[in-house]
Order: sequence, then structure tokens, then C-alpha cells
Amino acid sequence: MTYDRGFGDIFRFNISKSNGVIIVLTSKMKKNEIVNIILSFISTINKQADLRGKLVIIGKNKIRVTQR
Repeated sequence: MTYDRGFGDIFRFNISKSNGVIIVLTSKMKKNEIVNIILSFISTINKQADLRGKLVIIGKNKIRVTQR
């Protein structure tokens, strides 16, 4: 989990061979909003969810999960 968008660069990092990358977009959000969004994501993913090889982008109003 990172705030650094650079980890989503598929030309520099082979996400498909990783355990998954979660990027949190924090632009114009307060700390408590960031914490709440992360906790909400964690509580909604299934314990059986497999994020290996996936890129998750968590924004203020949207969560995107893509296979790379």
C-alpha cells in the first residue's frame, strides 16, 4: 500500500508478478478521510480475495481494481 503513483507504472514494475499494489490517492483529502477510506476498503474485501497481480487504486469516491 502506497501513496506513490509511480508504483502503478507498468513499464517500471511488473505488477502481474507482485502480491498486488494498492495506491491511495490522497489529493485534497483530510487525514481522517484517508484513514476511513482505507479501513472501508479493508473491511469490504473478502478474506479470500486474491489481489496478486492486481493494481488497486483507491480514490475519494471510487475504487478501481485492474489486472495487469
